Amino acid sequence: TEPPMVKMVRPTLFDLYSYRATTYREEMAHMAFAFAIYGLEKNPGGLKKFCKNLKKEYDANWITVGRFEPSAEWTEGAVLKAFGKNYYEKFPEWWLEQ
Repeated sequence: TEPPMVKMVRPTLFDLYSYRATTYREEMAHMAFAFAIYGLEKNPGGLKKFCKNLKKEYDANWITVGRFEPSAEWTEGAVLKAFGKNYYEKFPEWWLEQ
């Protein structure tokens, strides 16, 4: 008999906000790419606002610290502020259309 298959846990968007890419993880890299494409194609204004928020946070709190690694909680807040409170509905809908 064959050994049982182990089902891989699907990463969430919150997992993406914690991903640092110092160790390559294919599923997270694909999700990060999808996030960028969503912003570029579906909501360029939101992506621009998100990038401005990242820059503002970096300048205010990280410029002298070194590697920029905002918390997942901060990143989630910045995403929702930039893309809107309905982002968690819109992103998966867009993803399914791809």
